[in-house]
Amino acid sequence: KEKIKEAEKNCVSIVLGSDREETMLKILRQMRRLTKTYKVRFESESSMFDGLVRKDLLFETRNDAVMFKKMVENLRLPGHTKLRTFTMSEADLGHILDPVLTETEMLFLMSNQKGYNLMKKFDGMVDRNREGEICFKFSNLASLNLFLYNIGGPDNSLGMLRRNVQDRRPMELQESHQYFTMEVFHSWKKSFKRKMGWNQLEEKFSFKIMRNLCSRTKKVLRFYSKLNLYQFLASEKGKMLDEVKVSITFTVPSKLDLYKRKSREIEATGVKPEEIGVAKFKDEKFNEEKEISTRKSVRIEIQKKEKLSNQIKAIETELAKEDEPIEALEDNFVKEGEVNKKIEAKMIFQENEKLWEVESNKMVETKNNKDRPHVLEDDNQGKLEDV
Repeated sequence: KEKIKEAEKNCVSIVLGSDREETMLKILRQMRRLTKTYKVRFESESSMFDGLVRKDLLFETRNDAVMFKKMVENLRLPGHTKLRTFTMSEADLGHILDPVLTETEMLFLMSNQKGYNLMKKFDGMVDRNREGEICFKFSNLASLNLFLYNIGGPDNSLGMLRRNVQDRRPMELQESHQYFTMEVFHSWKKSFKRKMGWNQLEEKFSFKIMRNLCSRTKKVLRFYSKLNLYQFLASEKGKMLDEVKVSITFTVPSKLDLYKRKSREIEATGVKPEEIGVAKFKDEKFNEEKEISTRKSVRIEIQKKEKLSNQIKAIETELAKEDEPIEALEDNFVKEGEVNKKIEAKMIFQENEKLWEVESNKMVETKNNKDRPHVLEDDNQGKLEDV
């Protein structure tokens, strides 16, 4: 797969509306002639649904996209024809993705409709993919994008929708006692009741009408299969309902779910799997490659933790080095203090010894003076010895 340009708006989407099919076909032929002037890398055209047709084109450059958009807008159109054109990036268009919506994406759209039955605008089929998950398939990308455009949401292309939903928690229908409950609202007219044929629908889609909870314009349906519920909504009779209310619950994704989501994100960027070392699911080697991918994911997580642990150890080592000089100064200070204390004690001891020696000498002199004979002096006779 080719790498996509995420920022450059080199895609043009056209929504054409008319109640006359011949007029629509004529205008579409004029547009096809205009595309021959430019190098078109991708092109998708929906079937006519509810008086609308959508055409998505991917050009080589943004300038080509802008020029083509101006040429389409300058076409002479009948007064009853409506035309809308807008540009977007390759990533927003989602041209490399399969034209399929997941259950989480569909429930996300339903939760934003406030009860409106968006399946009125659904032009596809409900089925299970190879992993057993419920999905909503369209004939091509333009048909899917026309569905997103018709329900009036801001995410009017597959790439934009998938990018906004991928960071949200997975959603699914809430199950209670092994069944799924849905409230539907419809017209009160008897003609509507005859067209619906509720008894036949109960048998075909395996649900039960809770008649004690119903009114003229409301039905409470209990399905024992989630697939049957979605298939009923996508059927011709299901599209006749005005409003639909279901209970939605958020789920905690498993490791395998996270891997699948990551694979879809990688697929949306157009990067080849071998460039980033991610194994891709294949029909014949699904179980084997799933195990390889799981082991590889665990190994990558371990390597990340080891790298983080090494970084923490390195930081701790650097901090320890910075603390060493402070600890050394503290040790030296303590040692110097001990030495100073010893010197002071020695000096005090020496001073005490000197004082003791002085006192001892005084005591000796006093004793000697007492033992020695006294000599008296006479002024006239000189010294006389005292016997």
